[in-house]
Amino acid sequence: VSEVRGQGRIEIPVAQIGSRWTSNKSERIVDYGQSTGGINTNINEVGQVVLGRHIDENGCGSLNNLMHIISTKYCQTQSNDRSGKEYLSINSTGPISYQIAINPSFYRYGVGGRGYLSHTNKDNFRFTISDYKDRAVTVVSGDVQSIGEDYDELGNDKDKGHEPYMHRIIVRPSDISMANEVLVTEYLSYCLDGIIHAIKTKFNKDFAIMDQSWMAKISDIQLDYFSAAYMYDDLTIKTWLKIEDNCTITTIKRGDCTLSSVKINFKPDRKFK
Repeated sequence: VSEVRGQGRIEIPVAQIGSRWTSNKSERIVDYGQSTGGINTNINEVGQVVLGRHIDENGCGSLNNLMHIISTKYCQTQSNDRSGKEYLSINSTGPISYQIAINPSFYRYGVGGRGYLSHTNKDNFRFTISDYKDRAVTVVSGDVQSIGEDYDELGNDKDKGHEPYMHRIIVRPSDISMANEVLVTEYLSYCLDGIIHAIKTKFNKDFAIMDQSWMAKISDIQLDYFSAAYMYDDLTIKTWLKIEDNCTITTIKRGDCTLSSVKINFKPDRKFK
């Protein structure tokens, strides 16, 4: 395994990837598992990204920025020769699922904090954001997968014994991408806004158990993106809290059409120094 520094790419003929750096950070050592039938997996060393951008007291600004980094990079890898306008369109990728695992260290990055993004190729898109100064420290990781026709909607038992928090929004011009569709980042924003408001208003006995510190204890996000919303669409957002599982399930709908569903897992026992 070798790193081609001029091209910024590492060729790794493996399915499972883990890495560490030598003490002087001059050499990357790649650990790998079972081969995928001889097919190479390309790790693209993209370079620095900004973590903690537009951070607020709940850390939600950072999460929105994180989703923007991942979704934009994924769409770019799928774009081939498409224009910048087209690669931002959901129509270029089809329904997809973003799955993100967040290390507690992510929430310690202030405004302008830096990370380092690496990702695999478009056919098996996985990503890692590591600390910019110490790339052996993983801050965020995950993958993006296509959603097939046999997909089972997130939390299909969510209505059983759980009262949803519901709010409606009209899509603003500022929520729209160059492709004239709502950015996937905004879908996450709609979800987080509902959770925060349900906590602040103590919407029901389950949300009353939570407080604002839970927003910095989000450990995993799964955002399934089915269809685009457009400017001035009237959207209904429903959020169920399953306190026994420490997770929320949110659906975003236009009429009877589900545009996106979001599952967020919390680890309320996480401690921060």
